[in-house]
Amino acid sequence: MRRIYLKSFAVILCCCPFLFAEQTAFSIASGENNTNYFFWEQPYGLHSDIDFSALPPNIITNIEVQCRIESSWLGYVDAALADSSQSNFYYLFESAHGYINRTIPVTAFNGLPLNKIWSFHAIEYNFDYHGFLDYWSIKIYYTDPAPYCPAGGTGDEYICEVICGDIDKITDSNYYSNYTGTDSTSMTIGQSCPIEIITAIPGYGPGYGYTGDRCGIWIDWNQDNDFDDTGEMVFSETGVGYFITNITPPADAIEGQTRMRIRLAYNETLTPCGPTPSGGEVEDYTINVLPGAIPGDFVPPEGVDFIDYSVFAKQWLLEKLSFDTAPTAGDGIVNFLDFANFAQNWQGDYNQLYDFAYQWLMRGMYNADIAPPPNGDGIVDYKDLQIFADNWLSES
Repeated sequence: MRRIYLKSFAVILCCCPFLFAEQTAFSIASGENNTNYFFWEQPYGLHSDIDFSALPPNIITNIEVQCRIESSWLGYVDAALADSSQSNFYYLFESAHGYINRTIPVTAFNGLPLNKIWSFHAIEYNFDYHGFLDYWSIKIYYTDPAPYCPAGGTGDEYICEVICGDIDKITDSNYYSNYTGTDSTSMTIGQSCPIEIITAIPGYGPGYGYTGDRCGIWIDWNQDNDFDDTGEMVFSETGVGYFITNITPPADAIEGQTRMRIRLAYNETLTPCGPTPSGGEVEDYTINVLPGAIPGDFVPPEGVDFIDYSVFAKQWLLEKLSFDTAPTAGDGIVNFLDFANFAQNWQGDYNQLYDFAYQWLMRGMYNADIAPPPNGDGIVDYKDLQIFADNWLSES
């Protein structure tokens, strides 16, 4: 057993992660990390990662975490497991001390996809000693997800072109086409993404269709290989030739790659599965769901930190940029236009001069006004501080 005594706050990081997936009577994804880093009394900022994000989104049935930690007999160690969303945070053990060598079963993540970055977090409550994470590993048991339900059309009118972010796919009538391996685009949680579907009739150009044509779009936000969940039908409309809408990934969408299904049908109820007896076509694409902006991360992408705090503190209880006087109603910034007004009316009040200089080139009076979501209430106060504090040191 190795004993380490350390009085400085130096952190040693030597990441050597390994992972593999194996097929047996049940399926397992395994990874280990000889991270070797010191930790001390602080929030769960330091962590060691094992990256499963490149694996398929198979569904977790159980997890085993093994760790070896050296700590003081006079202190207490807490440890937790988190996935890359940081919304799922599970305490593995609390108030342990001495040499810790444990294997912990975890069921808190059951039913979720495994393709995440998994993080081991530890903290020691002892000002005179720093704990040492020697090793940790994770073994994830999973089931292979059922394939997406089959779907298809029977021809005549068809999807001629799909335009959405990086996707600009022009095709002929194919009844059903799976473009998930070749055509994809990214969507960010909470941000609107436009999409346009153009239809055609054989022998005619783009933009042709029939009165009674209907278009539906589904996205598997929770990556459970179906389109049945609430909010996964993102569009349904009757039209001729062109269908245009905006798609906004919901806050609870799971990050990573998932499937979008587009269906064109004639005069019938739209469903994501099965054949379309009255013509039409079905196409599938890949959507890469990206994390949304963290409230309080005014200067991205480092997460909510001291840079953002300086923005927040400068606006505390500031209801208006008082020197933004030009043009008449102001323009959102204190600059040379306002200086002209200020210089003409200045009466030698040095405090006023100081205040003007403080606001010089200050923009966006309310960019720290984040509560209540989404647009604030016109002042930066305790409500905004609560959201800001909740996201302190969070990263996208």
